[in-house]
Amino acid sequence: MDGLSDENKRLVQQMELEYRRKGAALSEDEFNELTKLNLKLEELEVSFQRNIDSRDEKTLFTRGELEGLPDTYFKDREIRDIGGGKKYVVSTCSADYYLLMNHAQLESTRRAMFLVQNNRCTDNVHVLNTAIQIRQEKAKLLGYETHAEYALEPHMAKTPQAAYDMLTELRKNLTELGSKELEQLEQLKRSDMHAVGKIYEGFFEWDRSFYANKLSNQNFSTSNLRCYFSLPQVIRNMFELYQTLFGVTIVEMENPRVWHEDVEMYELWEADEETFVGHFYTDFFHRPGKSRISVHNIRSGYNDETRQYPVCAIVACFAKPEPSTPVLLHHTEVEMLMGELGRVFQNMLCKTKLAKFHGCKALEQDFVETPIQILKDF
Repeated sequence: MDGLSDENKRLVQQMELEYRRKGAALSEDEFNELTKLNLKLEELEVSFQRNIDSRDEKTLFTRGELEGLPDTYFKDREIRDIGGGKKYVVSTCSADYYLLMNHAQLESTRRAMFLVQNNRCTDNVHVLNTAIQIRQEKAKLLGYETHAEYALEPHMAKTPQAAYDMLTELRKNLTELGSKELEQLEQLKRSDMHAVGKIYEGFFEWDRSFYANKLSNQNFSTSNLRCYFSLPQVIRNMFELYQTLFGVTIVEMENPRVWHEDVEMYELWEADEETFVGHFYTDFFHRPGKSRISVHNIRSGYNDETRQYPVCAIVACFAKPEPSTPVLLHHTEVEMLMGELGRVFQNMLCKTKLAKFHGCKALEQDFVETPIQILKDF
């Protein structure tokens, strides 16, 4: 180990840990049993995610039930005739769901949408219960007391007790602040109920986003900032910022070979435009099966005898623009996009000898969000 580079030392340490966690120390019979458990878990994980991705549920509301939503919410939205009246179709995709939960004034509407969203994929209850049981069996077979002990070993926390202690301390520090904020939210709802002559019956989970948004707008409204945050302008300015920050040049490719017409492809060069860095894709608009903003590492970069260039993609679920209606982002969406684009550049600019340590893979999983959070706050 003394003659190894830091990167190779880390490789040896991680390989030893990974081989042990994959059953290298087990007997042949035990290893065969572990293989069966892993296959069952893989099947359950695929089934669990497929259920979520394929179950965008839909529900119907009248225009009155959607009071508080902006006019753009109704543009080109599907309408159905129900009992002689017209109702709008609202799905559980993030673009529909979160805007409704933030702005729908009627509690009955928020409650109905919340229940539709959180009762999707009832098949996953059985899938999850089965996975929990198999994970515990796997942990025991590998010599751990619990799945939590197995799962935390390669992370910074290391042990369930360390994680529990951190969460306990965090809860203690946040409880007083959280209680004060909850009192403010409850008071807002009490005032609303009093204004329409209704009895206050409690504060529920489907109230949280709406009143948190209302409280935020009372203290500092960001809703009037949307006109400054059109998606093309935000992307252009973020590209300029990251080009300056990291000393790179972004070049959009013309007529690229991509998986959908909405996708754009870019080359990344060092600022001198003589050293190529890699490619990345942007896929920003809603389609069935897409649920949230995320970054996907398509190909890792590494330095061996030659340079293997990285490729990654940022995927989001923004409403598709109309010729006369640009996509306007909320301030929280701008922050989120800033952070995820930071993850793109973390993947693109990382230079390692080994693909195993490329980008986010070089970090422990419970530290991996820290660089992105710093960029988002910046």
